[in-house]
Amino acid sequence: MAGFLTLPKARALASLVAVGLVAACNAPSMTATAPLTGIRPEAATLAILDVTGPSAEQGERFNAILAQEARSRGFVIAEPNAPVASSKLRAYLDIFAGPNGQPAISYVLQTSADGRNRAARVSGVVPASSGAGWTAFDDAAMRRVAGQSLDALARQLTGQPGAGGEVAQSGEPEAL
Repeated sequence: MAGFLTLPKARALASLVAVGLVAACNAPSMTATAPLTGIRPEAATLAILDVTGPSAEQGERFNAILAQEARSRGFVIAEPNAPVASSKLRAYLDIFAGPNGQPAISYVLQTSADGRNRAARVSGVVPASSGAGWTAFDDAAMRRVAGQSLDALARQLTGQPGAGGEVAQSGEPEAL
């Protein structure tokens, strides 16, 4: 995968990693292991605020696929500034060469009531399609990311085991 990571991309990736590490170190430790309970996905109205990582065009395409997959799982999707949205969702994506040299996509989905303080967070890694860099983030890879992340979010919101994420303690939101 020669040429996969150019100097500008490497600098941008290093900056993102540094910001993430600083944020993780400075964030108050207010997460609980107990999941939120009693919330059904159909009671959760999501407003997808933004997708960070891929190009603007891919981000818009992923946003559309994420909304479609969310609806199929019972979530209600609202416009980003809609007052009816019970949760604001942000997606953070990165593509990298996995242990076997094949491209993989790491994701983090965070929800909040106000767009600033985190209420729930799920993360994971899914295999990307073949290709170099973000070209491996095609519709099939987008559906894998959307499906796996939304399933984990739904499990977390409904209190099912295996949510694979963090939940901020009630009354003590964690800054995004």
